[in-house]
Amino acid sequence: MDYRAMGEQIRKCRKALRLSQREIAEQIDISVSFLGHIERGTRKASLETIVKIANVFQISTDVLLIDSLTKPIYAADFSNEEREFAAQTIELLRSYKNT
Repeated sequence: MDYRAMGEQIRKCRKALRLSQREIAEQIDISVSFLGHIERGTRKASLETIVKIANVFQISTDVLLIDSLTKPIYAADFSNEEREFAAQTIELLRSYKNT
């Protein structure tokens, strides 16, 4: 996993929302220093922390993780059943977000 790429994505999202590191750190109960390390990719964030960050940004964790994949994923790599499952999952997540 490319932690630097994930950290860059976190920083990009945070800046797009005009939030400071302090604001994010306080909301997810970590130190500003640790968030800085996460953004630089010098420390590993737990899954729980990644989910908390995504929740603050109101985005899917996929957005934070997509550039950290070591092998690209293409829709053609999936069977029809897997694509249908993914579509249903996305629809379920969208409906959950709107409640």
